[in-house]
Amino acid sequence: MSYGEIHPRQIVAVGTEMYRGRRRFVCDNATVEALITTLQGSTYQPWYVMGEYAPRCRQADAQTGFTRGYNIITAEYETARIPGEVKIRPAITSELRKVYREPEDDKRIIEGADPKDTNQWHSYQVVEGDNRVPTPRAHFIIEAATESLNMNDIWDLVGHVNSSTMPAPIGARSQSVMLLGTPVAEWVDAFDLWYLDYLFAYSGPDETWNTLVKSQKGFWAVKEKPVFTADLQVATTMGRKFVVEFAYGSLVWNATEGWMLLPSSPEPRAIAPVSSFNTLPGYPR
Repeated sequence: MSYGEIHPRQIVAVGTEMYRGRRRFVCDNATVEALITTLQGSTYQPWYVMGEYAPRCRQADAQTGFTRGYNIITAEYETARIPGEVKIRPAITSELRKVYREPEDDKRIIEGADPKDTNQWHSYQVVEGDNRVPTPRAHFIIEAATESLNMNDIWDLVGHVNSSTMPAPIGARSQSVMLLGTPVAEWVDAFDLWYLDYLFAYSGPDETWNTLVKSQKGFWAVKEKPVFTADLQVATTMGRKFVVEFAYGSLVWNATEGWMLLPSSPEPRAIAPVSSFNTLPGYPR
């Protein structure tokens, strides 16, 4: 082959044991295809002594017009991902939800009826602003790599939560992390690897996904609401107003007193299957 390297070379450290580099070559037209093929996946010389952390050529491109019959080849190098070793980065995502009560202090009603109002006279509506806010949950991405990929191993676990503490450098405790999907699944031909970015939702350090949701037993009931006259008196001789509302409690039949209402309490509910993530391709060693 007729080619030669154009100096200087360039190498940049972009993180712990992570490097990117660039080399340029000049070659004749007959050598372009062979040189690019040879460069693909090759190690940035002489950094091969770094082993698996040595930057390798991910892509090489040719430019003509340098001089008649010759090309400039630019080879881009980077440290390839290592199967079983992952990096974590935060992901900015948001989902809107309605807030019906203030989250702190006396938890005043923002929207809806006040269950403490025994006469059922009052309720609240939002007349200015918006009580839809982003769901306050952290999301993060795990950057992984694998030599082979069966997408069923990923699809079967989407929506599941971790059954055990995740290994370092993640360390999230059991059932606190939910797999949302894999927004990036890319085959990097030069490295013979699949690059996978796993997107997870984190419930927080003090809660788990399967204890965040609570349900309370009750039943639908027709309730009479007061109707006021123009002088703000409760009407007793004109139209009656009825609404259908959900009443919390359990109905129990008593032969002596008829139907009785027993109080109910919020109960935790599991919203996600619990599974091991060990079968995820590229999962940490």
